[in-house]
Amino acid sequence: MYADNTLACGDIVASLPDEMKDAIRQGGCKRLSTPAACNPRCLSDFDFVLDGERQQKCRCHMSFMFFLTDGTKPYLSAIMEREMQARA
Repeated sequence: MYADNTLACGDIVASLPDEMKDAIRQGGCKRLSTPAACNPRCLSDFDFVLDGERQQKCRCHMSFMFFLTDGTKPYLSAIMEREMQARA
């Protein structure tokens, strides 16, 4: 699930634990650095603010592939719920 609407709402992103924020920060976006290297079917990048810093991350990159643990479950659940509400 692409969390387009959730990432636009900074409150959920701001509430993520540091380990999840670090995973987001480490990801990149090929389209931003080398557009020809990106998959032509890519829907482009996410552009949002995390802890006061602008982030541009690829939708298909590992930036948003979090391990499902007891610590991440509540945050992932909140992201999915918010996204489902926004799309309804």
